Amino acid sequence: MYENNVRAGFSFLAAAVTLSMAQEWMGWAAEENKPWKYVPAGMLAVFSMFEARKVWQRVERGLGLMGDGGV
Repeated sequence: MYENNVRAGFSFLAAAVTLSMAQEWMGWAAEENKPWKYVPAGMLAVFSMFEARKVWQRVERGLGLMGDGGV
């Protein structure tokens, strides 16, 4: 149970950091009118969604809403 909470915390931190990085790249792309900068922004946003999904799954597991067969 403790390990699940620690992993959820680190996944939350990773999701928050990568989401803020994606936002910065989106801002730079729009500000500088450089469309190629949307590519790293999109990749960071996808990684952030992946980490957010892991946080959600770990919270469900911690609350007992998901069996041990999940990720």
